[in-house]
Amino acid sequence: MSEVVSVEKIDEIVEKLLEKKLENYFRMSRPGFNIESNQEILGHPGKGEFCMTTDTLQGIHFYDQGNCKLGANKSIEIYAGDDNKNGAKDMAIVLEASNGSVKITAKSHDLILQGNNVKIHAEDTIQLKGKRLIDIVSPTVQTLSTNLELIGIKTANLLGGEVDVYGETIVEISEGVDNLLNTDIVSRLTKLADEIKKLGDDLPYLVLHSPTHHPTNISYSYDISLVCTRLCKDSKFSRNKNNRQ
Repeated sequence: MSEVVSVEKIDEIVEKLLEKKLENYFRMSRPGFNIESNQEILGHPGKGEFCMTTDTLQGIHFYDQGNCKLGANKSIEIYAGDDNKNGAKDMAIVLEASNGSVKITAKSHDLILQGNNVKIHAEDTIQLKGKRLIDIVSPTVQTLSTNLELIGIKTANLLGGEVDVYGETIVEISEGVDNLLNTDIVSRLTKLADEIKKLGDDLPYLVLHSPTHHPTNISYSYDISLVCTRLCKDSKFSRNKNNRQ
């Protein structure tokens, strides 16, 4: 037969359970804020070691697994350095992660880093990505690298009042439209006669180097060096040839 438990006995058992569960629990409420310790936090593993929360749900929380959360409904501002007399020699604000990554995100507006000098150092890689544009503006831009590659998948423009291109061994400029300008000098001269026959009267300067200006009567008595020089300099060569194809 089951034992009948009195109301007093039930109250005693409940009180002991509450005392054990709330043995290290602390709570203090004041107008505008409250402070809690060793309580379960909904949505967070572990317990809160020290949690100060305002009536508008702002505050700072420390958790026993090592997390800290600082929250404000509008903005958080950190100021330091008023008594820093050594300038750049002493750090006024330090953010350091011994392990793990550091992430700074502005979800809907700008991320601004501003200073007399802005230095970004990396042991391995610095990566800049822009879905629309990367814009660099300065009176002087310097780039020093052991290997430098500048690639424009669609278009690449190099403009300047003065443009110097220097190579210690080789400077090679080529394009894939015109075979005459995209092969070595031997192949250029070999193909030169056939290219001239295809052009005919569309290049009037060939008249000066052929016995007749009729395209079917062009002979090989023209001055190859003069024609080659003119062809290589005349940007219309590629366009005229393409129009005839």
